[in-house]
Amino acid sequence: MKILHLLNDNFYDYLSELLRILKPGGWLEVGYLLKHDIKNGPVTKMMTDAWQSWLKSQNIVKDFMENFESYLQETGKVESISHQLVKVPIGGSYAFGEFTCEICICYLKNAKYYLAPFMNISFEEYDSLACISESEMRAKDCDMSLQLKKIIAKKKIPNSKEN
Repeated sequence: MKILHLLNDNFYDYLSELLRILKPGGWLEVGYLLKHDIKNGPVTKMMTDAWQSWLKSQNIVKDFMENFESYLQETGKVESISHQLVKVPIGGSYAFGEFTCEICICYLKNAKYYLAPFMNISFEEYDSLACISESEMRAKDCDMSLQLKKIIAKKKIPNSKEN
């Protein structure tokens, strides 16, 4: 299951439901964006910053993720909790970078109807910026990446003595 955005108010309800339906011994993986690193894409950086601001304006923020591992431990329902930091390239000459570029372009195009009004620009202006951003991401000298934090946990298998 992949959920892209959750309101802070609903996050723990969703997590409780995910843990309820996850089979014993099953794995839960949660990833979230820590930061973006865009060195040579000024329009892409502007649009990514606008997107982050829009998320915050909608109460879709990731501050609660800083305490996510502790919350998982407090539930008592999981074990083997670990995390890793992952640098994900966007664009450039790597196959995976090309793949993430396509995903970013798709997000960018789908964000038009909520991000353009938020940025106080017309849909036409947004389309123009999206085209420039796409060119920046597809450039051979593209130097963009995302840093993600992945948290992985295994749902405990109930002890037969507890049943």
